[in-house]
Amino acid sequence: MFKRKQMNSKEKEQKPPPETTCRKSDSRPKSDLRKAAQEAALLLYLWLFWYNIKAR
Repeated sequence: MFKRKQMNSKEKEQKPPPETTCRKSDSRPKSDLRKAAQEAALLLYLWLFWYNIKAR
């Protein structure tokens, strides 16, 4: 019984670090996605602006 408890505590100790590393790695793509979203919004805005001028 005691050995099982120790193993479970070790497993619990080992689980949090991968979660933190996943969070750190997830924060980087989010910034990349923000940049991509800003670029896409800018291109869409410019295309709509050009399309309105062309329509007139």
